[in-house]
Amino acid sequence: MNLSVEIAASVASLLSGLFGGAGATLLWELYLKPRRERKSVGRTIAGETSLNLQLIALQLAAGEHNPGAVPSDFRLSTLAFEALASSIGELPTEPRQLVILLYNRVQYLNRLVDLYSHTVDKLRETPGESPAKVALDREARAASEAFYRILERTFETANATIVALHSTIEGPFSRESRLTGDFDEVRARVHQGLKERDQRLGPD
Repeated sequence: MNLSVEIAASVASLLSGLFGGAGATLLWELYLKPRRERKSVGRTIAGETSLNLQLIALQLAAGEHNPGAVPSDFRLSTLAFEALASSIGELPTEPRQLVILLYNRVQYLNRLVDLYSHTVDKLRETPGESPAKVALDREARAASEAFYRILERTFETANATIVALHSTIEGPFSRESRLTGDFDEVRARVHQGLKERDQRLGPD
């Protein structure tokens, strides 16, 4: 028998074994199913990250208009991450590390908002002559500074996370994509919107 014919026969036999009976189940469990699950997890996390990225960019721009202010209702979403926490380990190394870093910062930002709001509430309730007022004011300023410092880093991490997820989860011919954030563009839109609002409201 010709060598090429023997090789072709061997390959055909191998493929037949893989895609028939127990071989098909093995192929599904070891390759196709994990790959599909990784893609599903990656797409879901990328979607939530895209949402958070826009919220972060909007708050950074608004913070330039009103420095130091931290809105008490500011919250970044963690629903997808919490729902898929047990599956994050299925992601490739680089996006997995970025996802974990990103959500550590997201959770820290949400806690900082609570801390800032609680401190400001206490500050408002404290009489002006109380020595505690100076300490509370210092705590509020420190929380605000930390919030915006971490917010900027989280914006960068969110962009990097989306890029890493897309490049490692999606194939070269996939139509699935997530836009990364362009802070300059968002900043311009926010400041234009604030300017128009102030013009409508007029002078105090």
